[in-house]
Amino acid sequence: MVIIAAVGMCGLGGLACQKKKEASRRPDEEQTQKAEQKAQIPQPPKDALAIVGDEVITINDLEVRIRNQQPGVSELYSRSLEKKKYLLEQLVRTELLAREAREYGYDQDQEVQRIFKDQIINKLIEREIAPKIESQEVSDQEIADYYHAHNNEFNRPEVVRCLEILLPDLKIAKEVVQKASSLKPDDQAGFEALVQEYSQDTLRKAFSGNLGYFARDTTDLPKSLVEAAFGLKRIGAVSFPIKSERGWHVLKLAERSTPISKTLPEAQVEIRARIALSRRAAVIDKLVAQLRDKYTVQLFEENLIRVKVDDAVAVRAAKTEALPKMQ
Repeated sequence: MVIIAAVGMCGLGGLACQKKKEASRRPDEEQTQKAEQKAQIPQPPKDALAIVGDEVITINDLEVRIRNQQPGVSELYSRSLEKKKYLLEQLVRTELLAREAREYGYDQDQEVQRIFKDQIINKLIEREIAPKIESQEVSDQEIADYYHAHNNEFNRPEVVRCLEILLPDLKIAKEVVQKASSLKPDDQAGFEALVQEYSQDTLRKAFSGNLGYFARDTTDLPKSLVEAAFGLKRIGAVSFPIKSERGWHVLKLAERSTPISKTLPEAQVEIRARIALSRRAAVIDKLVAQLRDKYTVQLFEENLIRVKVDDAVAVRAAKTEALPKMQ
């Protein structure tokens, strides 16, 4: 019994000794393990300001964000450390929310994809096309030729656009004036309802009584109507009944454009920009033609008939297209 006890004690003692040795080695092993784990963690780039998942927010990212601020605001942000911290936090928030949006699959949303396409197209034009156009000077002769070819765009009289209700007699006309005057100036739908209810002009009734745009010297309308139309001072104003050979008219002023009169020197900056835009459009058209040969394009125009829009939208579009354009 004594021998067994002694052996047992030795065994326990040996176990205790072994645990003591392991305990003495553990801190060194843990430090080594931590060092190895630390070595496995990739070191952030030297210009990193933050890392969100696997996305690095760099110094340049923040500089771009600061430059995109308004001039006075960007100077304030560039000098203030607290402002820089605030913008950095905004970048982090943006990245966190963007990552979450991708988790939900919103990066594949059709509207998101459309916006993305628009942005990369704009970047293509900005980087690859615009520099080539900007390097081409617009001559004074080109500007003069454009001015004379588009003279009506730089010298245009005052024009107005009115809605009309044609009525058979003065009594009804006065009643309609009273009803039309009780409407808010911007209540076009209310006036159009009166057109549908009272107007005897079946042609213009289909277009909500719209007379289109006209100048003071127009001969398409009775002189009395033209004078009354130009006598209306504010948008939404309603005229008194106006007599013509066709009956009595009630007008509502829908739009008024101020006259334009620009000399060649006054218009040259605008013309230069227009010519540059025209050149850019021509370059883009040429590129698109080349891309049609580079990439396969298939059109199935027979399916266009299946494209549907809201009836109200279609009616408005048809009316707009049928209106006389401002000359």
